Amino acid sequence: MKNQESNVLAQPFHGRSVVRGVLAALCLFLLTFASASAVDLFVSGILTPAAANGRYVPNGTYSGYDSWVHESGGYYIYNDFYSTITPALRYWNIDNDLNDEGSPSVYFFSSNNSDGASPALVTSWGPDMGTGTPIVTEGSAYPEIDIQGNNVTISDGSAAVTLINHSHFGAVDLAAGSVTRTFTIRNLGAAALTLSGASPYVAVSGVQAANFIVSAAPAASIPAAGSTTFQVTFTPTAAGNHNATLSIASDDADESPYTFAILGRGFTPRDLVVAGITAPTAANGTYLHQGVIFDMEYWKHETLGYYLFNDEYEGTRYWNIDVDTDDSDTDYLFYFASEAGTPVGLTGWSRGTGITGDPLINEANPAPDIMVRGNGVAIVDDDASPAFADHTQFGSLTVSSGSRARTFTIENTGNAVLTLTGPSPYVAVSGAAAGDFSVTTPPAATIAAYGSTTFTVTFDAAAEGARSATLSIASDDDDESPYNFSIQGNGVVAKNLIVSGITAPAAANGTYIYQGILNEFPYWLHEAGGYYIYNDDYSGSRYWNIDVDMDDTTSLFYSTAPSEASAPISVPSWFVVAGSSGTPVIAYAGPEIVIEGNSVAISDGDATPSATDHTDFGSIALSGGSLTRTFTIRNSGSETLTLMAASPFIAIGGDAAADFSVTALPESSIAAGSTPTFT
Repeated sequence: MKNQESNVLAQPFHGRSVVRGVLAALCLFLLTFASASAVDLFVSGILTPAAANGRYVPNGTYSGYDSWVHESGGYYIYNDFYSTITPALRYWNIDNDLNDEGSPSVYFFSSNNSDGASPALVTSWGPDMGTGTPIVTEGSAYPEIDIQGNNVTISDGSAAVTLINHSHFGAVDLAAGSVTRTFTIRNLGAAALTLSGASPYVAVSGVQAANFIVSAAPAASIPAAGSTTFQVTFTPTAAGNHNATLSIASDDADESPYTFAILGRGFTPRDLVVAGITAPTAANGTYLHQGVIFDMEYWKHETLGYYLFNDEYEGTRYWNIDVDTDDSDTDYLFYFASEAGTPVGLTGWSRGTGITGDPLINEANPAPDIMVRGNGVAIVDDDASPAFADHTQFGSLTVSSGSRARTFTIENTGNAVLTLTGPSPYVAVSGAAAGDFSVTTPPAATIAAYGSTTFTVTFDAAAEGARSATLSIASDDDDESPYNFSIQGNGVVAKNLIVSGITAPAAANGTYIYQGILNEFPYWLHEAGGYYIYNDDYSGSRYWNIDVDMDDTTSLFYSTAPSEASAPISVPSWFVVAGSSGTPVIAYAGPEIVIEGNSVAISDGDATPSATDHTDFGSIALSGGSLTRTFTIRNSGSETLTLMAASPFIAIGGDAAADFSVTALPESSIAAGSTPTFT
């Protein structure tokens, strides 16, 4: 959780007695005895041993305090003295027996010296033999989702991909088919976990989502401490990296949807040339492509016994130049910690004993290779998902009131000069709101091998709503020309908000007055002062906040999941900070219309039909038949919205207007929060 307190004593350490000794120095007294009531406890959040999650039932007293045993046996929660420190202090323990000084020792112990109050009051647990973050509660059980690949947990919201947890699918020859990964959904909670949404319960989205399919679905319901698996198959359609995101919705209270990035690499076999090795010099030369080993491409010297390959060593992936494909021996030549799709251009290799030089690796046939970055983050070719992280999302600007510039870097990761081939300024802007974006500083026309150049794009919002465009860079890169990616900014018109549903502090309800732009988002101040609504960055993600100031260290409420929405009216749920209560409901003051297709908002003035929002109807045979789409009118305001045109309220114009008809009508009067549809 975003505002969860950190506790250095709850971090991994070497030896429990060391930490308890530190605690003893801090706590030189015993708290007053207070026996816990013998009620059932529920434990979640333990990664290993996962079986220690679940229901614990009263087990009598131990060392003068209530204790509990797992309903399936084998695990205990108890309180006792830890006698190897002076003075001896009491701690709660989660253990596989009732001996906290045995071997193995306990799995977890309370990080603070603790008397007999309920273990549900422990604010943090120190790990000893276990891993994870235990949560102990009294009362109702609840589910807790955890997803693993290759038996390694993948964090919710993870944007990093790695072969270690199989979120990186490895390399696949374009002519050779596909690769499948199996992922495990674990329920670490004490109540059944239910996956929501339609089968296969795992949604694939993102730039190259079409290259990934859910080839085996998980079970819809996962019992307490149980698990299920699903499979995703990657089939590349072009050379280079393919990116997507997996999303699993469930009834987990704080991790729904559970999302993580995935990546696969497509390749066409190419030989490599190695130079720069001074001992053994014979390792220089041409290396012939051999296929895939350890999920990555590998090469062998054309005449001698030298190999180029990537594999895992003690939890890290390395590129290796070696006399075989086994890096566990002592006769290695060079290694470099990296999960890059190719060793081309890597410098700073580590060397084995007696090995000298610095390998320089290039493709056997020199070629340029384009890559574009924003904010230091790679933007893949054909990226259709603007984001703040890579600066393809320009944020919000009040309409006709100032501008905002983003600088992007074009890198040539190839070993030959890259030439931009379009007309100056070499970066073309197209799309529905192309007029809102301009290239104000052009890049250089040529970029040396392994070199770079920059260009700047400036956004000036001409109208309200999402303003979208596409940047295209033509070059002599043989498989990524033009290099395209979407950009977006939001035009904002001053509108006030109405907040309701807050029970404490109740004064935070009411009208909020638009103030302008802060942190590249609009923000509002309560009409009576003292409360703000704003969006800012917290640990690399954006959150909407309701707060007494604009410092989110102690927000009253913040969006449960990261949100880059241009206004807080679309926040589905809020995290309630201690001392606050209620469920904030935010709407625009007055009526506010939003049109959605396929549950995706369609911007006013959108001129780019898309299958994603159902504005692209697809293809129909001329011999007959039809295709129907249903759209939703959402009134996100606080007052009734009235459709002013005559029935059917929706006008259809354009060259092929006669091919479309309104076959189901919406209501003419739409209450605040209502969502009628039309077809």
